[in-house]
Amino acid sequence: MRLVYCKLCRFADTFQDHGRTLVGLFDDIKPSGYPAQSPPLTVSLEIECEAAEAGRPMELEVVFIDEDGSALMNCKAQGTCPEPKLGFPGRMPLNIPFGQGMTVIPKSGAYRFDVLVNGVHLGHERLLFL
Repeated sequence: MRLVYCKLCRFADTFQDHGRTLVGLFDDIKPSGYPAQSPPLTVSLEIECEAAEAGRPMELEVVFIDEDGSALMNCKAQGTCPEPKLGFPGRMPLNIPFGQGMTVIPKSGAYRFDVLVNGVHLGHERLLFL
């Protein structure tokens, strides 16, 4: 199992028969001052599962973490590893919207969104607050 991508954007959608669309990609935010309200954003990610993992239960967790390693907010979902298609590993795309002001950003720094499946860290996306 691996994380194919994890991106931050203003909006993301999955269109039937046309794949995924991510609008307004970014990796830094410049608020007017601190503490600052978290902006509206979408965490868009995709997980790939090998054939041997197909059908296994998976618990996905996305955690927003500050520079000190403290979790500011998280989101959990449960599902099963997708079946392979046409000889390729199964892929599971997911778009997680976070609304404006879901958490307070206390100071500037390098924050991140960690992606875990069944407690195993698959990767992360960094978000700089300048």
